[in-house]
Amino acid sequence: MKINFEEFEVIEPIRKKQKKQVISIFENGNFAVNEELVKALKTNRFEIHLYKKDCSMLLLDPNGKIITDMGKNNRIKNYAITEKLTKKKTKIPVYYIGEWSEENKCWVGELSVTNPNKSGGKIKK
Repeated sequence: MKINFEEFEVIEPIRKKQKKQVISIFENGNFAVNEELVKALKTNRFEIHLYKKDCSMLLLDPNGKIITDMGKNNRIKNYAITEKLTKKKTKIPVYYIGEWSEENKCWVGELSVTNPNKSGGKIKK
């Protein structure tokens, strides 16, 4: 049997799992942005938007009007978000996994109950 290499995909050697851009929100009000997201945004100042209907999406807008300044450790306390999540009966901690949207000029994250950068993470749809 002759093998046609064009029908196969080359798998490159990658030693580390690529980290996803994640925001973590904890019961104590901690709002944490991981290093991958900080690198992608190139800023630690942005406006935070939470999807009103069910909190399933979170947006970061670096050009917004109500700016949140992240600390050097990429964490802040934000009790307003934990209150909104609790009102929508969302179990905390939660994670928002996403990427930059060139079309919308903001970072868009989707709600997840697990952190994908920990083993076994899956996005909740």
